[in-house]
Amino acid sequence: MKKLFFFLLLLNSHSLWSQEKIQEIPIDLDTFIKGAKENDPQLGTVIAERLRAKYLLDLNLPTRQILLSVQNEYGFTRNEDKTAVLGATLTKPLLESGTTLSVGKTLTDRPDRTEDLTQFRIEQSLYRNAFGSQTRDIMKNLDLQKSVVELQVVEAYEDYIERVIHQYLDLTLTYLSFQASQRLHKESQLLLKSVNDRKAKNVASNTDVKRAKLQTALRQEDELQTKANLESISLGIARIIGNNKTEILIPQTQLIMEDRLNNIDQNIESFLSTSRSRIIYDKQVLVADANIEIARENQKPTANLLAGFNIDKSSRFGTSINREEAVIGINIDIPFDDSLTKARIKEASYLLLKSKLAKKSFDNAIKESLYVIRNKILRQREQLQISKDKRDLAAQIVQEETKRYKVGRITLENLIQDKNIEAQYEFAYLAELTNLNKLIVQWLGLTDKLVESLPVDIAVTNR
Repeated sequence: MKKLFFFLLLLNSHSLWSQEKIQEIPIDLDTFIKGAKENDPQLGTVIAERLRAKYLLDLNLPTRQILLSVQNEYGFTRNEDKTAVLGATLTKPLLESGTTLSVGKTLTDRPDRTEDLTQFRIEQSLYRNAFGSQTRDIMKNLDLQKSVVELQVVEAYEDYIERVIHQYLDLTLTYLSFQASQRLHKESQLLLKSVNDRKAKNVASNTDVKRAKLQTALRQEDELQTKANLESISLGIARIIGNNKTEILIPQTQLIMEDRLNNIDQNIESFLSTSRSRIIYDKQVLVADANIEIARENQKPTANLLAGFNIDKSSRFGTSINREEAVIGINIDIPFDDSLTKARIKEASYLLLKSKLAKKSFDNAIKESLYVIRNKILRQREQLQISKDKRDLAAQIVQEETKRYKVGRITLENLIQDKNIEAQYEFAYLAELTNLNKLIVQWLGLTDKLVESLPVDIAVTNR
């Protein structure tokens, strides 16, 4: 009863499809990938990581801004006139050289005097960040981190493309299964016609006719189910590529990735030295090591040389002062028991150890993954050939048994059983072919052959 209800439901769905006249749209892999790149928000999330690399330097370096500081004060007493102070200072740091330039002017108006002081200053670091050495080291380290982020984006993009190709392979498998079910349904209809003709000649029995009808119904049920699967996966893919229409996507490529598998027996050890992921881990170790040296540098005292010029145009007790003087000096800061810097050194040491262990774990994992996938591909090739032989032999058997049935040498039940075996092997072959292609795609992803670099047409947009 449940089977009959499901069959009627599929028939009803088929009538709905016929009424809606769903359009079949051809799509190849390149078109699918292009549509996904333009419309899939998941890709936008991946590529958005590039923004982090773009602003990495500015976020982690001292500011380069030109700073204008303005001071304005008023003082009041009961018996004397008010006092007023107005000052402005313009400051500009030069990060690469560890230099700070400043110019300032202060006007002071008090009951007993007025002051007009102009100051020019150059402050040069001599110890700890001597002549900008520490800042330049930080910049080099940040450039290294930036390159890590860029490589990670390429890795994430490659993972995305791998998922996209897997979806296309699933679409291809579903479509080929639908084609096979259509062919099998037509063959069952021809068999039913043949049995009816034999029944009219009193060669076939009523039971034979019923068996042929049941076979036709089962094949029709398979066709409707595979068409429903095709429609479902088409709608899912259509959303990814930004197509909101009700369409069935027809893959134009029976995707065979075998031609891209040039050197599966390559030396895995030599590949590791050029692996994109390995380069990322190597750079992360260098970044962590540099962070320790940068943290240790902050334990040192600071010594800054000051040089400048003052212009004093003041008036005190009615006497004018016009004075110009050169200024030279030194500022020294000596940290004692800096617990924060000590903690940062410990943290940097821990992160270095963690980076080294992650690199070692990756080396072990990638070797194992490469060998496992390589062996799976070799076994899957053999399995695919076996499935192909089984499919071809089953088809030959059905062809020969059909001839024998026509001359009454076998029963219809035996012929239907052979046809069911043929269908089973047909679908199994398509599944094995898809599995092989997916393994090859996975191998290409592991060996950085699926994506060489980030395409120039990839941009962060409001998706």
